[in-house]
Amino acid sequence: MKKTNPYRATNFKQDDEGDLICPNGKKFNFKFERHIKGNQYGRTEEIYECESCEGCPTKKNVVQNLKLIEQLD
Repeated sequence: MKKTNPYRATNFKQDDEGDLICPNGKKFNFKFERHIKGNQYGRTEEIYECESCEGCPTKKNVVQNLKLIEQLD
């Protein structure tokens, strides 16, 4: 299921600049990487910002599967 879920960030397409593109065609820009507290292996997570999620019908699905900083309009 994880490999076929279009809302998982690992399944998003990438543009020529390496930015993620959600199933609704919106661009997610990489903002920063942070360490996961308490992880003994030094694991990190990437934080992205959507160019605009306003009115997006699939926002709930994307946000559940992607660490997201929502752009404020």
